[in-house]
Amino acid sequence: MKAFRGFAVLGLLLAVCAARATAHDDVFLEGQGRGRQADGLPEPRPQDQGWEVFDRADDPAHAIFTGLGPERDQTLAMDQAGLEQVFGLLGRARNMPDESFAEPCFGYASSLPGDSTVLLVRLDDCPEICFPVLEVELRRDARGLAHAADLWPSPAVHAGIATRSGLRLGLTRDQVKAVLGRPRYEDEISLHYGALYEHSFNRDEVLARGRDEGCAGRLVGVYRCIAVTFDQGRVSGLWVQQRIDWH
Repeated sequence: MKAFRGFAVLGLLLAVCAARATAHDDVFLEGQGRGRQADGLPEPRPQDQGWEVFDRADDPAHAIFTGLGPERDQTLAMDQAGLEQVFGLLGRARNMPDESFAEPCFGYASSLPGDSTVLLVRLDDCPEICFPVLEVELRRDARGLAHAADLWPSPAVHAGIATRSGLRLGLTRDQVKAVLGRPRYEDEISLHYGALYEHSFNRDEVLARGRDEGCAGRLVGVYRCIAVTFDQGRVSGLWVQQRIDWH
């Protein structure tokens, strides 16, 4: 696994993260990190504040959600799950209308007493392929969510859902940073992270992701964006987007 270098590749990452990113994105160069000054020009940053920010976000465990299901023993791996697995795990929900995205989104609300957790799952390339999961958003509740009435009640959704890396609702800002490191951008209510790197998958990993075995051993680009929002100092929302460029 190695990180891409260069401004052209960074531009692709920022485009992928456009839905959640801000104008304060970091630039990563060979050997050092750089930020943006008020006038838009790069300013040097120490090495431990440069590539470390990039590398911590490329952990694939951030895109694996655990603790799902009535028994809390099911896992949703974003780059392996398709529509049928989502429906089998969470329920056969209706596509939530969203004029901003072409890809379908299926929304779920916990049906457990006293639990207001919401889970949104957006899939790529539907309706022809519906594989894999492009985005997962975990919310403390449905406040501010358009079309909240279309959420599907599910006992598989609850406040204890977490990524394999340990991200979950209710964490403090410092606890999130202990997992993800220094963010690319932060403000009073959110932290933003992003990574783009090359990775090669073996034959079994390629087949598990619905691809031809000819893709095994070939370097492909992996794009990942993470946004964490806070309310009263605790995580109230977690959004993860991931895409693998097999071409």
